Amino acid sequence: MKRLFAILLAALLLALAGCGDDAPAAAPAALGGTYWKAVAFEAEELDMDEFSAEVFLFEDGTGRFRFIQSTPGSFGYYGWRDEFDCAWALEGETLTLTGLTSATVYTGTLDSGSLTVFYGGFFDETVPIVMEQADMPPYGAQWDVPELFGIWRMVSYTDREGTFAEGEWDRRISSQLTFYTTCLADFELEDGPGYRETETELSIERVEGPLWEGCENQAWHVELGAGLHAAVAGDTLLLEKAGGIGAFPVAFTALYEWAGDVEYT
Repeated sequence: MKRLFAILLAALLLALAGCGDDAPAAAPAALGGTYWKAVAFEAEELDMDEFSAEVFLFEDGTGRFRFIQSTPGSFGYYGWRDEFDCAWALEGETLTLTGLTSATVYTGTLDSGSLTVFYGGFFDETVPIVMEQADMPPYGAQWDVPELFGIWRMVSYTDREGTFAEGEWDRRISSQLTFYTTCLADFELEDGPGYRETETELSIERVEGPLWEGCENQAWHVELGAGLHAAVAGDTLLLEKAGGIGAFPVAFTALYEWAGDVEYT
């Protein structure tokens, strides 16, 4: 009986070994929860000192592509960015990034642990961007200080004493934040009777860590020269002020929405 069992076991092992010859090649590793950073641009005009690109692939099938140019200037860095939230899919070795709110579609290839994304948004030229995988940063790192560049308008205001409930703030109070470069911003706060507080050419300092525990951007926030603290999360900006400003002595928190790019004249 033992001899028969040994023969059957040997036959089974041989059969399994034979099946292995026809088995498909191992599929690429799952990409959910991975982060990729550019290590080379296959275009001579793109200098790694001024250009960067990143791809965030989250486990829920959404992601974010970011391509940024940061050019040194007299007052910090001037930024230009092309970025979009996307859905991602991997079929074989082909990665597809499809815009969630735009018609943008980029493709890439995964080969020997490197990801090459074929970027088509640079002067109508398709540029292969070679990327390597790195540790996934804290949530919020898919945004950076250049995300602040532009005009932001207040959509809600809540003081710390609860004078205004979220979504029911006094519409006579309005505010606008304008970020020009990585170190220059303007702030305006106005109420209906005519009081106006203006702070111009504010300095900007990036601080690692969230604005408060549980803030959507867990990676970083900025401190402005007037004692303002802000955190950006996509098209939303959270502003916090301890102690108030001028005729607004009460500390407050305000929500802003992105209202467009700055028109330089």
